Amino acid sequence: MNKLYSEYKSKGLSIVGVTSESKKATEPWIEKTKASYPYAYDKGGKMSKELGVRGIPAAFLVNPRGKVVWKGHPASLNASILEEHIKGARKTPPGIDGLTSDWPKSAGNIKKLLIKSKIGQALTAAKKLAEKDQDAAPVVETLAGLAQDEVDAVKELREIGDILGALDAAKLAKKALSGCEQVKVVDALVKEIKADKSSSKIVKAQMQLAKLEVKIGKIRKRKDAESMIKKLDKLIGKNTGNYATQEAEKLKADLTKSMARMRR
Repeated sequence: MNKLYSEYKSKGLSIVGVTSESKKATEPWIEKTKASYPYAYDKGGKMSKELGVRGIPAAFLVNPRGKVVWKGHPASLNASILEEHIKGARKTPPGIDGLTSDWPKSAGNIKKLLIKSKIGQALTAAKKLAEKDQDAAPVVETLAGLAQDEVDAVKELREIGDILGALDAAKLAKKALSGCEQVKVVDALVKEIKADKSSSKIVKAQMQLAKLEVKIGKIRKRKDAESMIKKLDKLIGKNTGNYATQEAEKLKADLTKSMARMRR
């Protein structure tokens, strides 16, 4: 897991380890393995029960929209799975200190804005500073790159057809970029997305699918699973070829696989 984190954290992958064991049992393991990702405690195993964990260790991959898109043994989580689902994730820069290591002291207030994720305001301030201080050029370059990452997150989701995800990412991007010109770029992207006649249909299907997914998580009987598969087939039939179909097909495959363990 450390290796995956090292390779993909710059592309937006975040890892959080969760354990129901005590701090006394956990800390020595953290020290021994030199785990570089944050971890938390699931006292009483409430989170495990909610996620349906049946064996330890278990891993879950959550996409940029907060949806669980993969689950299984950590050893089975490979590069191809990550590449498929990481599009649209916010790129994770080095720690603030590493990111600003070549910034001049005059950029102290700009660093504070960055810490608050106010990239747009920080970029605008950096450009003004650069007019007076030539040492501020790296500040502008770094912030311009972060601003572009926000825009690219929206573009990537749009390109793979995840329209709902793209619109959600756009909202976050506009908040982060408030105060700089890149907000106009995001606005233009949103306008283009909404102008596409197929977008509203895809968003509607994705929202319907999200509601079905919640119900799927509660299914325990085979007859209920069979009924749900019919609903998924109906949604697939109405959305042939778009992103909602891809999501529905995956849900159907997972549900079909789970039916073998369900009671009638």
